[in-house]
Amino acid sequence: MAGVSDRGQQLLIGGLVIAVSLTALVVVLNGVLFTEDLRTRDAAADVDAAADYEGAMTRELGRALVRGNGERHPNRSAATDAVLDRAFAVNRLVAAQYAARSGAYASMDPVRVEDGVVVRQTEPCAFLARNTDCGNTTGNRGPYATFSYYDDTDATGDPVAVADQSAPHYPAVGETLYLNASNATDADGAVASYRWVVREGDTVLTETTTNETVAFANVPESGHWNVTLVVTDDDGATSTATRFVPVYEGGDSTELPPNATFGFAPAVAVQGDEITLDASGSRDANGDIAGYEWTVTYPNGSTETLTGETVTETVPTTVAAGADLRVALTVTDDAGNADTLARTVAVRETLADGGGRTGGAPPFRVSGVPGTGARFAVPETGAAPDAANWTLVETDTVRRFRLGAVRASLADVPNRRSDDADALDDTFHVRFEGRDGATWDVHVFESATSGEATVATRRNGSNVTVRSRTDADGVSVDLTRGTVDGEQAFPFAPGLERPYTVSYRNGDEIAGTYSFALGTGSASHTRLRHENFHAPASGRYPYAGPGVYAIQAPLTYDTEGTSRRGVARIAPGEPTRYGVGRSLTVTGPSRVGHDRIVFRDGNAGGRLTTLSRNRTVRRYAAVNPQVIGPMEVDFDADGLAEIPYVNASNTLLLIDANNETQVLADDAAKSKSLLSVGEWNGELVVFYATTDNRVATVTAFRDPERVPTVGLNNGVSGVAGVADQNADGEPDLTSIDGSQQLRYYQSGSGQNVKVSNGGIGQNNGIGVGAPRDFDRDGDRSRLPMIDSSGNLRLIHETTGRTDQLVQGVAVGPVAGFEWDDDYDGLEILFVDDGVLQYVPYTGEATAAPRVVTVNGTTFAPNAAQGVA
Repeated sequence: MAGVSDRGQQLLIGGLVIAVSLTALVVVLNGVLFTEDLRTRDAAADVDAAADYEGAMTRELGRALVRGNGERHPNRSAATDAVLDRAFAVNRLVAAQYAARSGAYASMDPVRVEDGVVVRQTEPCAFLARNTDCGNTTGNRGPYATFSYYDDTDATGDPVAVADQSAPHYPAVGETLYLNASNATDADGAVASYRWVVREGDTVLTETTTNETVAFANVPESGHWNVTLVVTDDDGATSTATRFVPVYEGGDSTELPPNATFGFAPAVAVQGDEITLDASGSRDANGDIAGYEWTVTYPNGSTETLTGETVTETVPTTVAAGADLRVALTVTDDAGNADTLARTVAVRETLADGGGRTGGAPPFRVSGVPGTGARFAVPETGAAPDAANWTLVETDTVRRFRLGAVRASLADVPNRRSDDADALDDTFHVRFEGRDGATWDVHVFESATSGEATVATRRNGSNVTVRSRTDADGVSVDLTRGTVDGEQAFPFAPGLERPYTVSYRNGDEIAGTYSFALGTGSASHTRLRHENFHAPASGRYPYAGPGVYAIQAPLTYDTEGTSRRGVARIAPGEPTRYGVGRSLTVTGPSRVGHDRIVFRDGNAGGRLTTLSRNRTVRRYAAVNPQVIGPMEVDFDADGLAEIPYVNASNTLLLIDANNETQVLADDAAKSKSLLSVGEWNGELVVFYATTDNRVATVTAFRDPERVPTVGLNNGVSGVAGVADQNADGEPDLTSIDGSQQLRYYQSGSGQNVKVSNGGIGQNNGIGVGAPRDFDRDGDRSRLPMIDSSGNLRLIHETTGRTDQLVQGVAVGPVAGFEWDDDYDGLEILFVDDGVLQYVPYTGEATAAPRVVTVNGTTFAPNAAQGVA
């Protein structure tokens, strides 16, 4: 369960809050879910400063979380303190910086942590279970926990193991459950004690003994009993093993009980919320489920009983924030067997000021991923020490799963067979097996022909795709972000049904490091195979120890014009069932920054191409796009920004770094047009000109819906973007009409006004680009443009048009971008003489244009599509 720190701090810097209007926003800052309660008074600059503060805080808190988890913590309290100490240090530093800059009250209130487990191997060893030759091999090696269960006696009265019986026979209600840990060992000492915890629903049986066997008489109810053994050696080190033991009601001993599991939404509730309880994931291997019974227990001890596969329950107003509801589901099959699963539903208020329902709107909720509590058919005993094929975990919550491999240690596969599923069977791979039995593997091996380290993915034992090759000495793979050596290479576990089991295969065919974090709070389902890992105190690898999966940080930013309250949930590298990097609680699109330019490159067969600030070139599957837009919004909340483009069939699409595409509309103009992205009427959308010369907006987060933009009816040919053209503090949509004239339109005003001196060229393509802050003065509303004479300029309605920066260039879309570190402001990128060029804007005389090159290579964008 998430815990609340009592060490929250506030740093009062000063500032007066004037609350005039209320809007509710949900955004993602640098991959971090941020929910906020925003009050503002025509203070666009303050809002930008507040967003910068929130972005800085979430970035630094993410680093604090990673560093805090990078230590071997002996217990959960130490793990939590390590993260919180760093978080509060970040608060003091960042809040003070922004307060000094903006004269604001900046604060992080008491934070909430989501419990987790950290698994790490930071020495380059083989990927073996409980490796006996990795790390501190001179210290205490610790015990190894494993056990078997018995259910009956033979003719002599001795217990008989299930595995030794001719037919399956499991314990029945009222019989004795025998547990045997005689195979548990301690390599450098002796086992001192055995602690057993046997649980089904809310029924718990425990015993601590120095004997390796124990018997629990008269098992009281059917179900899948969770049996946990904790073995302690003579040096105080521990090891844990867990198994589920099926107990049947009576009669037919082959009738296994059903498997109860359920999810709930919302993951964190407030007073008056309707909670949906869903048991549709429950299963019965031998027959049909006959009934579902729910028991909801309130903090005062009162209960309510509900029946049905899916039910709803309303949280009474008498349940206070910070309280918990206990929900128990009992599933009964047609043979009378039953299984019970109990879970906790948290009741919270997460607004930073604790204000509850502000302005008639419900408070925002941030929590861990609501897991199902599912249980799987996986090997029930831990692997032997140094096993190469072993199970790591069963989970629905994993993040920052990273592998670092030494190339010389990898198994060889001929290049020509790299996509041969059979050839990859003996190479190292990580296997994710979904609840439905589907599998997704990531293979890391060396090409015997070229010597390159190769990464390939495989679905369901076939369908191999080579994702990356490198001749570097080592290769780094981030499984949950889908990157190889920092470059996007594949989506994470696409289409795999959570929860899933994670295992290593052929771990002796690789040597290197790895790490990942798992959620273990009440909203997560995680069963780590503890017996396959060393304890943190052992000094050995791999180890599993307590950590923090995520932190929820209430942030406040107040000035005279703006008051922002919100909660940021930080879980770096958290993946999604849909792809890379998405937080499963993200509720909408988000800006990710304009860190790549987009163009159609003639040197690559007309393929859609991006170029990043660090000179990384990426090609996309889209060929010969007719119209392109900027790559700066993650529309489908999967952690990757998408590029909007129009193909030759007037179809508007999105494409991301995994080459996943989505169709948005089929009526987009494809000739001499311009796409833009931005926020309009509270949503992040794509702006495009339609085939009948109007402007429409569309978003990809829900089912795409084309929405006409009223007021723009002057034969619109393209959209440049959203900027405050008339300096009234409200956003204006800048478009290009049929007479090559820039116009701006303010939502709700009904005015569609010409921009002074806003005539642009249009002989190749539309000579304008998206508004940017070119001289970094906080004003993001100036647009780059090329007039009808081929003169490159900047323009804004209130500040006017600059002198010509470059003369006689090819007319087409242009872009502001941070490319050359020699200049403080942005550069303007454009196409001329068939090559990509740039010129800096210094506010005074400009330097001569320069050709964009990467390692001596130039680029040949088509001027009609230009640069975005």
